[in-house]
Amino acid sequence: METLMGKISLGEAAFMAVFFLLYFLLYMFKNNNFGEYYKKFNYSSVIWSRFYLFMIAERWISGLALILAINTHFSIAPALIFALILLIMVVIFKPFIKRNHNIRFCLNMIFTICILVIYMFYSFA
Repeated sequence: METLMGKISLGEAAFMAVFFLLYFLLYMFKNNNFGEYYKKFNYSSVIWSRFYLFMIAERWISGLALILAINTHFSIAPALIFALILLIMVVIFKPFIKRNHNIRFCLNMIFTICILVIYMFYSFA
């Protein structure tokens, strides 16, 4: 049963990787398919329109690291590093126009980092 669950997890990770890669490429090159969402994200809330791609990549890396972290202690580190990089980027570049959006994103990243650290320490136990 354990090998079946491992195969299912790897299949899910592969599906998620393909799905997010397609989503990433569509958003980058065919962004008119996203309609009002793309316009709202680009013009009314952010300064740097490609910032959303980094958020997609962070979600994908975090999800993949959590799947792969079942049997290892430090496979959570890439997700943790990427979340720290995003946090630092938002603090330095402030990609959102409104200040409260930058603060909200920073708090979300701090919350994500705390959960990842707890998960990593739990895997050591």
